[in-house]
Amino acid sequence: MYYYYDGTYPGFLTAVYEIYHYGTSKLEGIGPEGGEVRLFGVDFIVKTNFLYAEKVAASFEKKCGKKGIRQVYRAFLSARPEKEMKIFEYMRRGFKTGKDLYSYWKEPWARELLEMGREVGNDADK
Repeated sequence: MYYYYDGTYPGFLTAVYEIYHYGTSKLEGIGPEGGEVRLFGVDFIVKTNFLYAEKVAASFEKKCGKKGIRQVYRAFLSARPEKEMKIFEYMRRGFKTGKDLYSYWKEPWARELLEMGREVGNDADK
């Protein structure tokens, strides 16, 4: 199943909520509306729900700390392609490992997210 959201951060977090609601095994991709149109597969358009977005953000912050949710937000502001799937993978692993998430910084999935956040920080400084 491919999830489309409205392009906002709360919309993305709502998509994460819906993905966990329907099961992560069915996930094929996440992207903003108005992107590529797929010919095959099931598409699901996520309607932004601020309550769901707050639940996801609060539970991730509780599990991984303020630093973790800040990294997710900074990575979301990145302009990299396929950022949504990379952020989702980081969050998925964060929900499993908790605050030990920071000890995996050498893994490709964590390093890439940290690089995206660093790029956004560098752009903000400029």
